[in-house]
This record gives sequence, structure tokens and C-alpha cells, in this order.
Amino acid sequence: TPRQGSVAPLTNGKITIDTKIISPTSLENLQHFSHMWLIFVFHQNTNLHNRKNSAANFPSKITPPRLGGEKVGIFSTRTPHRPNPIGLTMVKLESIMNNVVFVSGV
Repeated sequence: TPRQGSVAPLTNGKITIDTKIISPTSLENLQHFSHMWLIFVFHQNTNLHNRKNSAANFPSKITPPRLGGEKVGIFSTRTPHRPNPIGLTMVKLESIMNNVVFVSGV
């Protein structure tokens, strides 16, 4: 399960831009920022395989590990198991080398 960057600030990652699809010039001036928004796909979302266009196929409440057994609505959590596999997080921009962006707080 994803963790908030504030809980794991030392986690690192890298984003490699495929230069056959996206021009490296798209990264120009990004180094002037301290953080960036990262939009990603929860590729291990098991609900994607069970999708049948029905709300009944998705749990509306789940039990996050940090709440001691309390159930909450799925959209108030960071669970990757949701009807939509899109995720959004803020990461700290560490450096850029050619077509690779290095980030932390992932």
C-alpha cells in the first residue's frame, strides 16, 4: 500500500522519460522547482481485473492499517484498490540528468 511522502521522506525514485514519445525539452526549467506533482497508474490494482461496470464490484469502505480496524470510505484513503487506477502524489525534485528525473518522498 502506498505511503505518504511525509511518512517516508527518504524513499527515492526515478522517472525516465521515453524520448521516442516525449521530447527531452519538456523537462526544461523543471530544475527551478522544489517539488512536482506526479500522476501515475496503480498498476497492481486488482479491481481492474474484476471490473464489470457495477458499483457492487468495488468495496465502498476499507480498513486502512493505521486506523486500528476502523472502516472508512475508499476515497478517503490511499488504497490502490479503487474503481479508477489513477493516483496523484507530490514528490520532492532532487535532480534531472538528461531524460531522467530523480525524486524523493515517493
